[in-house]
Formats: sequence, C-alpha cells, structure tokens
Amino acid sequence: MSDASSKTLSFSSYRSASQGENSTDLYLKLSKPVAIFETNDDNQDQANVVSIFFDQVLNQLFVVRSHGATGVSSYSASLVPSISGALYYPQCQFKISSPFFGPIRSIKQSPDGRCLSIKRANQPNQIEFLLPPNETADVFEYAFYQSCKAKNSKLQDFYWVGNTQLLIVTNMSLEYYCVNIAKKACKVAKTISMNVAWAIFHRLPSGSRGGGTGNSPSMSAPDEYQGLLVVSTSDQQNVVNPFIFKSGSSSGSVVKLAKFEVDMPMSSKRPGQKQQLLESDLSLLTIYEETYVSVIRRQPLLPHPHSSAKVSSELVLYRVSREAPANKAYVLRLSSEAGLFAVNVVDNLVVVHYQEMQISMLFDVKLSGESDGFTTFLNPILTPPGSLAKAEPVVHPNSGKTHDVKLYDKAWVVFRPDVIINTQIGAMWRLTLDLRKIAPKFTTNSALLRFLQLRYNSRQLQLDLFKKFFSEKTVTLAQTATLFDISNDAYKRFFESERSQAKEKKSSRGELSDRGGLRPFTFHDNSVLHQSDMLTIFVDMLDQPVVSPDRSKFIVAVILEFIKSLEKMRFQVDYKVEDVLVSHLVRTQQFYQLHQLLQFYVITDRQLMACKLLSLHEQYPAAIQLALDMFKRLGQDSHSEILELLLSRQEVITAIKFAKKFYLIDDLRRPEKFLEVAKITGDRILYYAVYKFFEEFNFQQSSQRSLFPSAKCVIYTRHFEELFGRSSLEEHKDTMNVGIAKQLSVI
Repeated sequence: MSDASSKTLSFSSYRSASQGENSTDLYLKLSKPVAIFETNDDNQDQANVVSIFFDQVLNQLFVVRSHGATGVSSYSASLVPSISGALYYPQCQFKISSPFFGPIRSIKQSPDGRCLSIKRANQPNQIEFLLPPNETADVFEYAFYQSCKAKNSKLQDFYWVGNTQLLIVTNMSLEYYCVNIAKKACKVAKTISMNVAWAIFHRLPSGSRGGGTGNSPSMSAPDEYQGLLVVSTSDQQNVVNPFIFKSGSSSGSVVKLAKFEVDMPMSSKRPGQKQQLLESDLSLLTIYEETYVSVIRRQPLLPHPHSSAKVSSELVLYRVSREAPANKAYVLRLSSEAGLFAVNVVDNLVVVHYQEMQISMLFDVKLSGESDGFTTFLNPILTPPGSLAKAEPVVHPNSGKTHDVKLYDKAWVVFRPDVIINTQIGAMWRLTLDLRKIAPKFTTNSALLRFLQLRYNSRQLQLDLFKKFFSEKTVTLAQTATLFDISNDAYKRFFESERSQAKEKKSSRGELSDRGGLRPFTFHDNSVLHQSDMLTIFVDMLDQPVVSPDRSKFIVAVILEFIKSLEKMRFQVDYKVEDVLVSHLVRTQQFYQLHQLLQFYVITDRQLMACKLLSLHEQYPAAIQLALDMFKRLGQDSHSEILELLLSRQEVITAIKFAKKFYLIDDLRRPEKFLEVAKITGDRILYYAVYKFFEEFNFQQSSQRSLFPSAKCVIYTRHFEELFGRSSLEEHKDTMNVGIAKQLSVI
C-alpha cells in the first residue's frame, strides 16, 4: 500500500460547491445561542472592562466585569435536569469580594459549584479561593489562597479534578492538592517534579455511554471524576507525558502513563530538524468512549508538475492506553492547502472546520478506511464537504442590538467537544448535526445504515428508512438481507455488551482500558433496532386495506429474510414476528407455503405457535395435525396436557373444539374446569355460551337439561343465575343474541 503522505485532497472547488448548496439541505448548524453575553463592544462604560474566560473542563463560560468588582456572569454549555426533569443550560450572576485586586487571568469553579478559584495578573503564582457565605448568597467572598510549592517556579495553569481536588501546573512541577473547604486550606497530596513546556487537561467522561460528546445532553455531575493531563517536556516539545488524575478518595490518585513521541514532519526552516509541536496544534478528544491525543500535522510537499500544492495537512489521532505508549491509530486527511483548522466532536464524529475554504469536514473512525496494518487513513465521509447552515441573528436582550452571525469568523473560538464562541458579538453555541438532512448525502443504503447506527437517538430515522425501502420497493431481496444483517449485528453486539455489563456492575465506569481509551464503545439502545421495532413495520405493511398478490409475496419474503438474519445471528425469533407471518399466510390462503415453513422448521416450535395452529384448524384443517406434531416435538404429545395448556391460556373455545375433535368425553363430562376459566375471564357472553354448550351436551348424553351431574357445578349454575336471571335474560336477549350466536357457532 502506498504511503499516506503521498495522498492529498484538493479542496479548491469545495467552497463554491458548498456555498451553492441550498441552506435547507445543510446538515451541520449552530444551535440556538446557549448564552448571549456582554462584550467590550457593547459596553457603554469604558471603565467597566469585560473579560471572557472559558473552562473546558466544565464547559463553563465566565464574563467578568471590572476584574470581578462589578459582577460575574456564568453560563454553562452543558444541559442539566431541572426539578421537573426538563433540561436547561444553567446561568447565574454573582459578585466577588476579595482583598486582592487586579486583572484576572483565569477563573474556574469546582464541579459542585461550591468554590471559586482565581488567578490574577499581579499575583501570578498563587490561586485565591472564594466561598459563598451561605447557600443563597449571590457573592463569593475571599477565603484563602495557595501558592506554588516549588521555589522559583511559574504557575502556568490550574484545573479542578474533583470537588475537593485541584491540580496546579507550573513550569517545574505538577502539584496535586486536596482542598479542605471546611478548614479553608489546601494540602499537597502529590508532587511530580518535571520540566513543563505546556500542558493540556481533559475531563474523561464518567456516566452514560457515549461520553456526552455528541448531541446527547450532559446530565448532572457525578461524585467521582478523572482527567487526562498531557504534558510536553522536551526542548523540541515533541515528547508527550500523559497522566491520569482521579478524585473520589480523600486525596485522589495519580497514574503516570507511558510517554510517547509525536511524529512531526521535517522543518523547512530548520534543515535536519523536525517541526516543533505547538500547544495550539494539539487537543484531547473523546470519541466512542476512547481518549485520543489529536495533532494537526502539516507536511511540506515536494514540487509536482501536476499540482501546485505545497502543504499536506492531516489530523493524527493517538489512542491513549494504560499499558503501552499511545499509538498512532488514525490519520484524517484534511487538505492539500495551508490554513487554519479547528476541531469539534459531535455525536462521535470528528468535525474539522477549515476557515480558509469555509467548509466543515466529517470523519467517523468507526467506518472503514485504508490501513497499513498499524494506522487507518480516513477521508471525509462526504465529498464535497458541506458548510455550516446559516445561523439566525443574535439579539442582545439588554441593549436590543442585533448582530448577524458570520460563519467561520476570525473571532470564533472553538472548544471541545462542540462549543463555538464568538467573542465580538457575545454569543456561545453548540454545534449540532441534523441526521435527516445528512441521510440523502449517502450513495448506498448499507453505508447510510452503518452510519446511523453509530449516531445517538437514530432509531426512529432508521425505522423510517426501512419503511421507505419496503413501501417504495427501492431495495432488492438480496439488499434487504444485507440491511437486516447489518441491523441485527448491531443489536447483537449491543445485547452482548449489556449482558456483560450486568456482570460487571461493581467495576468502575469510565476507566482507561488496557487496549486504549475508555470502556470499549457499544451501540446505544436508542440507536439499534429491536425485533419489536421491525414488527411495527411488518404490521403497518400488512394493515393496508388492499394488498395485491405480488405485494403479499414481497412482504412474506421480507419477513422471511428478517427471520433468516436473526437465526444467522443466533437470536431467538420473537413469537410476535412469526405470529404476524402465520396470520397473513392464513388470511391470504397461502397454506402450502405455511405448511412448508412449518415442516422445515423455519417457524420455531413453541407452545404459543402450537396453540395458534389449533385455533386455525377450521380455516386450514391440516393445522391441527401440524399443531399436534409440534406439541410432540416439544414433549407434550398427551391430549390431556394440550387441553390443560389451552385452558391455562384461557382459550376456552379452542379447548372445547379440541376436546370435541379428539372425543375427549371424560374431559367434557367435567364441565367445571371449563366453566371456571370462563368465569375468570369475566366475559359474560363467553360464560353464557360455555354454560349453554355443556347444558346441551349433558342433555345429549343423559337427556337431562339444566342439571349438571357433578355437584361441583352448583356454584356455576348459581353464578349463571346471578348473571342471567329470567328477567335479566329476557331483558338482554336481543342485545346479546348476535354475540351468543357467534360463540355457539364456533363451538
């Protein structure tokens, strides 16, 4: 296989193609603004300087006015449930009261919101902690501060790992603290001495499957957290040291992972040396519950007579592992032109925005690509890539000013997983994906189905596609079989994963696995089709007023392909699926095919099906023998056992028919068990029919009417009189006549 570096993508014509597309067909768009906030451009008071900060760990935006003296606004980009259960984006306003004053360089809040931490420009090596005086207060008051422990060190950044664990990163060390809010003090839990060029922290998901990286809502915070810190230490900054920091215990814990070198191309400015890895080119992503270090790599290209491209850009994903150095798992081919790229993750799709061409490329690491045996090389799943859909203007609630949203603006700041902020107009959005608009972009149904199975909450769209396939007959039976195999294989893997998860409830969730990221990804329950889902499609197809013979044969063939696929996956076919098939074959009088399916065991042997066949013997006389054969294969070849089974299912009419068919006179001479079941059903008409049948049967046997030979029947005679006294019977005779006649006729 040829080297991946020799393959480039030219996007020179993509801008015109994407911009010429109808905006209603664009599948990537900005959500409604999660937050609209004040900026310096909107600020009338020049002395009231507005500073904007974003905490990627908690997806939290802070708008600080006058260094906190005149107030702070906090906006969350994560949905949380309200008391009523409705999801919303939290916002709050508060003030800061502190003896320290100066420009704020960083502001962050603990995950539980109880503690505010600030780094100021005039106190660069200390973190001040502020607490509210009570739960209802709208002010955070200074409580204590913590300075760097290492002498002559420079504090670079700090991160809340848990509610009471704080990580401080300096140029000389990593300092892990336990924050005691009650005592208003910090205690060092762990110190790691090392030279730090720069560091990036990433919260590892712990909770629902999928990691909350897609369009699925993020729920309330858990009690335990863990995060991945990636530290660059070498002079060339290409060697990366990963650490796992965990909260939960009193002091937390730290796990050092194997360091690895990021493969950078040779520098054109420094002959013989590799390019320097910049902090701006590296980001940490969670995709399909696995954690990756992503690096934007720009490879200079040699002059080529048929190409003017000078640079090949790609996004390299290194999968993080506990047991081994991170490996180069994927290479996402971006462009053969130079430019600015920004990365989001939406519904486990890597979205790379290319500002120069104003396009957004989608990559799915679960879909197939080229491989050299170690690394998989992926192109965008859709070509040409599309642009973002036009966003609605932003209207500021206080000033009433309206700002048009310029897509791919230079004022945009992009944060993982899916946050975009425009600092000039004061708006924050989440990037969203419209699955219904992206579906028509796929050229094959199988590729579309595989894509949808990996998306959150796509079950209904998959059902709609299957309905369309079958109603319009746009797929052949061979293609139908392939689609069923894809669908049932996904459900099988989901089912097996859920079963194994049930055995591992005591194991911690979200921990890095030996093979590399988080717990291995499996499909979401709301993204796989169950047998009951497909059953709704079959029922809808068969409930049409008129079903032509050709249409009927097609539907039967489709159901059979579904059954065949289930058996291939070693799934037991749901009785309701086979019940729909048998009922349709009987209704359309396709008895020969029904006989063949039963004879060759295409339809599963089970009591429910055997009882159904017994009830069909008038429409199809051979069904009674087929039912008896099935009972025999099930180990129930005794007529008495079958009769008792029918009664246990409250199928009194079928039981009487069965007893008459096989001359079970001894059972018919004991009417109390039939009457008891009819009484339990609470069906007055059924009870009347059964009682009158046995009254007539007794008359034929002993020439006695109304008097049952068994003394056990006295209570049933009394119950009959309570229900149908002479006056009551005469009164309801006309209204009950039709129903009684129907019951008596089938007996």
